[in-house]
Amino acid sequence: MPISTLRLINKIALVTGSTHGIGKAISNLFLENGATVIGVDVIEPLLSEYSNKKLFHFYLMDVSNEDEWQKMEQIIANNYQCIDILVNNAGINGLDQNLGLQDPENINLDSWKYIHKNNLESTVLGCKYMIKFMKRKTGDASIINIASRSGLVGMPNLIAYASSKASIINFTKSTALYCAKKTYNIRCNVINPGAIETRMWDNILGFDNEMMLHKEQLIQNIPLRKMGQAIDVAYGALYLATEESKFITASSILIDGGCTAVSAAPPVCQESAALRVK
Repeated sequence: MPISTLRLINKIALVTGSTHGIGKAISNLFLENGATVIGVDVIEPLLSEYSNKKLFHFYLMDVSNEDEWQKMEQIIANNYQCIDILVNNAGINGLDQNLGLQDPENINLDSWKYIHKNNLESTVLGCKYMIKFMKRKTGDASIINIASRSGLVGMPNLIAYASSKASIINFTKSTALYCAKKTYNIRCNVINPGAIETRMWDNILGFDNEMMLHKEQLIQNIPLRKMGQAIDVAYGALYLATEESKFITASSILIDGGCTAVSAAPPVCQESAALRVK
């Protein structure tokens, strides 16, 4: 349950990738705090898994497609008029999609472009089409982009994924400064999760005995000695969505159990998974 309720009463939030993992956890926590949530994804959700079905409005949408953002623009204009919160969460790591090797010698350019399109370009498009509604707000509006710890460290066998997330971090800072310069009442921040136990880790950790071994190797490199849960990221997003964070913009927040702070914390599981890709 959330720490307190109704911190987002009368707020409207658009959350991409809302059907599972971090996006689903953010959607549910926002709903529990009184927000109307516009969820978008390429996969239909099970509505019974959402805490307030009356306030959860779902639309099938490929967020990497600009035409579909233009359609969403019309949906917002016709049905909502404005939004208060945008969470650009949807993304892929390339492993689930069998896009091949992601090292500098073997990366396929089409795979590179596809990963950037789904991660970076979807975030750019979300801001491009939703800022026009958010800047109409007289109160506080918040853009929350979900990047990754992988955007802050070298990932020699996941270079496309890491590059896309690093780009999101810089894009967030640039967008925050743009909105401030324009005197829009819009803050823009980025959350960088690391080792969050979602389905994206299935192909990273492997399966059966291999999964347990790789999970233990990973945990040994995390100072808190455990993987994070999607709700841990959702609480960070909730804070950034509320006026409690009204003096925070262009910030990059790590939610990784302290992993990035360790001087020798190689991404064991990510590397081994990437090397298994054929």
